[in-house]
Amino acid sequence: MSESSAASSKPRLSRWTPRRIVWLVSALGIAAPLLRFLWIMYGPLPAIEISPETTWVTEPLTNDGYVDYLEILRQETAGDPRPCRQSKIHGM
Repeated sequence: MSESSAASSKPRLSRWTPRRIVWLVSALGIAAPLLRFLWIMYGPLPAIEISPETTWVTEPLTNDGYVDYLEILRQETAGDPRPCRQSKIHGM
């Protein structure tokens, strides 16, 4: 037999050695909680429910469904300019 045929007949080692399996499990054990944390922090936001059960102010709403606080202030200050009415706005 020649040297090249003897070298090619060596048994091939498995790719999944115990050491590689331990590294893979360790990497997954670290990556999975990290990805879960990032998903919780930066993932999609839950829908905000605006109803009488959750807030006192339910209207007017902006186009995207949030309470329009600037419009509420405009409505509160419109009309009667007496100091007693204006103090109510400052006390909010």
